[in-house]
Amino acid sequence: MYIAQDSSANARKFVADVKARINNVLANSPNICLPPRAYPFLAEQGYLRFSVHANYSALWVWRGSIIEIHRILHNKRNWALIISGPEGMEEIEPSE
Repeated sequence: MYIAQDSSANARKFVADVKARINNVLANSPNICLPPRAYPFLAEQGYLRFSVHANYSALWVWRGSIIEIHRILHNKRNWALIISGPEGMEEIEPSE
């Protein structure tokens, strides 16, 4: 369920917390991030993973000197299905 459907106040706090974590940690220490181990196909595309909230991660790539965040996903979701869609599922399975 989406956070805003439960509570708009919680949704605003979530967004503020994620932005603060990105601005205070990721922007200052991008080298602490690693490729997503469970999804090697994302690592092959240059994606890095950064924990932005208790159960959420940002998938991002370098574009020159710019950090480009592509998605913020719940850690328990099937990222392969979200990123590639159902047509690619037989080829892309999480490795962990």
